[in-house]
Amino acid sequence: MEDYRELADTLIEQHTHRNEQNDHMDDIFYGRWHLPDGMPDWVQEVQVMDGHDAVQTSARVLSQYKNLRVRVKPIAYSENDKWAEDVKVALKWNLATSMRRSDGNILHELGFSSVQYANPVVQVVYLPYQEKILDAMGRDSKKIKKLKKNGDFLLVSHHSSNVYPSYSMYGLEAVLVVKVQLAKEFKAEWGKLANKVLEKDEEDKELYITSYDLWTYERRIVWGVQGSTNAVVENMGHNGIEIWNDVNELGFIPFAIRRWGNKTSNNSDEWYNPMLKTMYDSGQWDMLNIYASMDGTLAWKRAAMPVGVHTSPTGEKLKLDVTEPVGVVEPGIGGTFTPLPPPSVDNRISSNLADLRGSIWQSTIARSLQSLEFPSGTASSSINQVISAATSSLSPYKTIMEQCLSDIFYIMLCYVRYYGDVYEGASLYGEKDGAAVSIPHNTIEPDAVRIEVVITPDVPLDMQAQINSATLLLREFRVPQAELLEELGYDNPSELWERRAQEDLDNVTMDIETQRAIKELEFEYATKTMEMQAGIQQQVQEQQMQQQQAMAQQEAAAKPITENTGGLGGNPAMGGTPPVQAAPGQVS
Repeated sequence: MEDYRELADTLIEQHTHRNEQNDHMDDIFYGRWHLPDGMPDWVQEVQVMDGHDAVQTSARVLSQYKNLRVRVKPIAYSENDKWAEDVKVALKWNLATSMRRSDGNILHELGFSSVQYANPVVQVVYLPYQEKILDAMGRDSKKIKKLKKNGDFLLVSHHSSNVYPSYSMYGLEAVLVVKVQLAKEFKAEWGKLANKVLEKDEEDKELYITSYDLWTYERRIVWGVQGSTNAVVENMGHNGIEIWNDVNELGFIPFAIRRWGNKTSNNSDEWYNPMLKTMYDSGQWDMLNIYASMDGTLAWKRAAMPVGVHTSPTGEKLKLDVTEPVGVVEPGIGGTFTPLPPPSVDNRISSNLADLRGSIWQSTIARSLQSLEFPSGTASSSINQVISAATSSLSPYKTIMEQCLSDIFYIMLCYVRYYGDVYEGASLYGEKDGAAVSIPHNTIEPDAVRIEVVITPDVPLDMQAQINSATLLLREFRVPQAELLEELGYDNPSELWERRAQEDLDNVTMDIETQRAIKELEFEYATKTMEMQAGIQQQVQEQQMQQQQAMAQQEAAAKPITENTGGLGGNPAMGGTPPVQAAPGQVS
């Protein structure tokens, strides 16, 4: 235990300069600045929030979930696209559900910490495992059961100054989390274990507890120290009361921590290079605020400067008549009014102020990403180049944010594999298009999977130019379509191909059904037409027969009947009656 306490002391001492730097970065972001000693009393304090705007713009550009792409590639066994796709879907689903559960946005917190401190820190909590930990603490785990309805993972973002990592040539070796809480909060988090630090009658008092939570690959140790303020008890020495000391059965440290800076330096304050570091180290922020204070104050003072000199032997006051558009000055009897020349304005302060503001935006992030203001008539290709160059200034912070997200996904896989092997069968699950996706724990090998995260900054670019470039690469260099689609910002090309193939199949099926329906209608129309024509033809024939019969009857009625010949001479061929058919008594 003594060795671990000494390790904690060493880590806190090593990061003293980092925490001081973080305080300065927070001062710039939140506008905590005052006029330095020696400034004249007439100068009014003015604070410029350009540093705040630069960080906020950068975090916004980097924190869009829709621009997050994840690639999962097995590296230790034959590639299984279906398995890798299911893992990616489950990981992104758990990230999305954890964001919905939290009162903040983990992506924005990651982007902010990356830019503001160059040190994003996220603790990954696996709720099924945490449920067992709470049982060991004597805490009710009903809340955990409810939380599991929206996924198994909880992501906790920590302030950089509260986390003290230890590194070796092999990577992360230990993590110390220092946190100040009210006694009530400490009791709520650690349950009956908190009684080792608190007396039962102290939990309702305004008492603060500084807790030290140390994680290594071998053990996890937690101890607490009482304090009367919300300041961290720095010189805790060996006075802390141990509340947890157990083997780290996980086999890994559940923290995703990244940093950007000069890691080869012996000075810890150079290990971290946040965006506003140059602005503070160079003194630009102090000078900018001083010039802004002086420029603003002079503008106020000059607004009430005298415009003339009035003299009167009788002491009569100057009368002004402003009832007309042009004012009238009445100096009175014997009085005089002499206008003063317009005051000459010294533009040096305003010019220096403008130069300082310009240099600050050059050292942080291009202002074009914040305002997106371009002269009228600027070509879209020129705008695209300006914005692309501006976003490149975010590359270091974008990289550590991507690495941190990749670590988060890796820890998720480690948790599921460990829990399923040690406690009971578990799976990594998610949802895709309303259908459940589940990956059994025994199919997951975290160290045999490569997880890559790509963040596309949320800036308006010329999509047509990108598509033209992708088309050229496809035609001239035969670049795989999957790579081109991902570069254009489309996640999961294989899924897109499946959806496109299904869409093409649906379109072909619809065309076939449409053609079949058209043919059936044409056949039905032709059949009805033929039937109608046949009916018309039959009616015509019947009419013709009726006309012929009518004509024959008319002809027969018009000819005279010859005596004793049966009509028409008894010749049947002429329409007469044969002799044998003559009535009885007639001469044949």
